[in-house]
Amino acid sequence: MRRFLIICAFLAILGCILIIPAFSANNITPLKQLWKIGVDNDVNGIGISNGGEGLVASIHGVPATKEVAPEFINGSLIYIEPDSGKIKWKYTIRHLVYDLKISSGGDYVLAGAILGEFALDALFFDKSGNLLWKIEDVGGLELSEDGKYILVMPGMYSKTDYTGLFNSERKLIWKISESEGGFYATMSPDGRYVMTRNGIVFDRLKNIEWKINEEIADELVRSSGAISKDSLFFILPDGKAYDWKGKHIRVYNSDIGERGRIVISFNDKYVLRSNDKAALYNASGKLLWKIDMGKGIQDAVISTKSGYVILGVGVDDKHSKLVFLDLKTGKKIGEKVYEGEEYIHLAMPGDEKHLAIACGKNIYYYELLSR
Repeated sequence: MRRFLIICAFLAILGCILIIPAFSANNITPLKQLWKIGVDNDVNGIGISNGGEGLVASIHGVPATKEVAPEFINGSLIYIEPDSGKIKWKYTIRHLVYDLKISSGGDYVLAGAILGEFALDALFFDKSGNLLWKIEDVGGLELSEDGKYILVMPGMYSKTDYTGLFNSERKLIWKISESEGGFYATMSPDGRYVMTRNGIVFDRLKNIEWKINEEIADELVRSSGAISKDSLFFILPDGKAYDWKGKHIRVYNSDIGERGRIVISFNDKYVLRSNDKAALYNASGKLLWKIDMGKGIQDAVISTKSGYVILGVGVDDKHSKLVFLDLKTGKKIGEKVYEGEEYIHLAMPGDEKHLAIACGKNIYYYELLSR
């Protein structure tokens, strides 16, 4: 009996030795895969509702022949139920979906289908896949988080010559002409404000709330800046942050440069700036850490609840990877490599406990495990 107990104790210790490295080694991937979906062609982009009710993805079409333009034809848009991994509906589009947005409850989807250079058709769907309406030949589009307001803008080669604010039933609330500054514009996430590139800030009734510095407005409207989830401030590519009245409130400064991605956490307490490097700041603009990835960071999310910054990084033309960094220290925790292509897309719902990944012809959905 004693010999039996000794053997059992030895096996238990050995089991611990074998198990521990999976959690304490330098390559932890805190993901529990819930499902994986394969699609016909490479995924061009994904989005997920704030509550995790719906996941949308745009799929590349079949490469066109020389006689057909633009570059891709017969692209598609799919809507997936994250809880089950089932494709709820699919909509085939003549060309490629360039811009893709989903409302916070997953009730509405706004897609920009490419017509040609700098021109899109704005397509508005409900969660059942019904095309409720479309606006032809626009240059850009925005959707408020609740899905109640849609902003469309003209483009360099589009036929639309105004910036217009619509409701979800396609009723035009107001519009301004190009001569009034309505060439480029952006909308706060709550749909409360619209800012034109010449610095005029309108409310939902077209009342002029105030005017800010034109250079600041132009930089936000035309750049890859970021707007906070509470719609209180925005950050320009150079790291300077302003409130909606144009007051300079802080700077997220480092040697990251002015090109790259800006991500604001769901609770607005952290800001990530990235290109080849990644730098994390707290809400007051203090630099917490910085890391050099050596390659272009293509996408990123912040999970304050799980304690991670997750980067999507291209490896080569057939591989991409996720890199997990500790939120507090920036220390690399682990990475996961995906086959498909060098582009990888990330989307996270507001619970910060799930993660959607698209790479090549596959879409993955995970539970994000806390440390």
